[in-house]
Amino acid sequence: RIARRAKLLADPRLAETLEKGVVFGTRASTAWNHCVAQYFGWRQRPGGDILVLRNPGRTLKTDNLTAGKFPQGSFLEPRLSYDARKLLFAFVKTDGAVNPRILKRNETDGDWCYFHLWTMNADGSEPRQITSGVYDDIMGEWLPDGDIVFMSTRRRANGRCFWWGYSERWHSYTLFRAHADGGDMRQLSWNDVSEWHPTVGNDGLVYFARWDYIDRHAVLHQNLWSMRPDGTNPTGVWGNETAAPHCTFQPRMLPGSGKIAVIASAHHAETGGPLLLIDPSVHDNSEAAVTHVTPGHYPEAQKGNESDRPGFSGDDWYNVSTVPRRFAGTLRAGRRRYARSSLSRRTAQRLRAAAACGAQEAARVAIAA
Repeated sequence: RIARRAKLLADPRLAETLEKGVVFGTRASTAWNHCVAQYFGWRQRPGGDILVLRNPGRTLKTDNLTAGKFPQGSFLEPRLSYDARKLLFAFVKTDGAVNPRILKRNETDGDWCYFHLWTMNADGSEPRQITSGVYDDIMGEWLPDGDIVFMSTRRRANGRCFWWGYSERWHSYTLFRAHADGGDMRQLSWNDVSEWHPTVGNDGLVYFARWDYIDRHAVLHQNLWSMRPDGTNPTGVWGNETAAPHCTFQPRMLPGSGKIAVIASAHHAETGGPLLLIDPSVHDNSEAAVTHVTPGHYPEAQKGNESDRPGFSGDDWYNVSTVPRRFAGTLRAGRRRYARSSLSRRTAQRLRAAAACGAQEAARVAIAA
């Protein structure tokens, strides 16, 4: 283990990251276990910050970028700009999850318990709220030209199968675009139900997950789509006719290829599941396009450990955050702690092989890795 760790830290592709640190967010687990409702502002529990891990891999020293600058609330999805000078994230002020019965219909209850987008300098200075109003604005991502894309309930649509427990506020959040100051906001997607986690591909397209609902099964299809940054040519990328996994969330592009890392998540749960690598050039629906980087069956069908938020250091290193808890379909929402891990391709292969032999062997290999 010491030798493998030394090899990772000596990789020249990590030199700049090790020198400048890794930005990440912490947050309390949401109060609702559903792929859409987990991201409603009024469903959030307070707690968490945006931090920088200094000298990663060698110490646990962090710098807190948000301490003392925000009221009690919850942060979501910090993203670093292409020039590494700015951070984009969502924040909601909250004392805790709200009883949906007290929420008024749609846009009639004032700006209260909604996620809004913020920016700040990479050192934590000059935090600035860039969206406001009676909508959830979430999952911001930078575009190469300095604009941003994000998901928003400004779409003004409701879930087809939701009940009073989801409130009478707008439910559906879809893709929007704006300038970095929140100006010139434009709707890019008119999908009738929700979309998630936009990211920019190596080809310049915006990739995201979309709930394709009309004339479809109500649960099975929250998989990969793409569109141009101006909103034209929305296209199913992978999984739109695939029954499992239900959700391919948190997509990230493998540098220098067309492969996409995703978290295979459940419909009736918080985001979490095994880390997959999908190659749409193999097939746009088949399991043949899927490489299982970490062990575990698709959630809501089998049990396994959660992973969340993939990243890359190169084509043979994967960065994920994990939580060692059984994850099988609908879960009681609670607090959970993620630990950031780096896996070599060889270690991932060993984990998959060990999982076939049983959970105890998989745990032994994971500890050794």
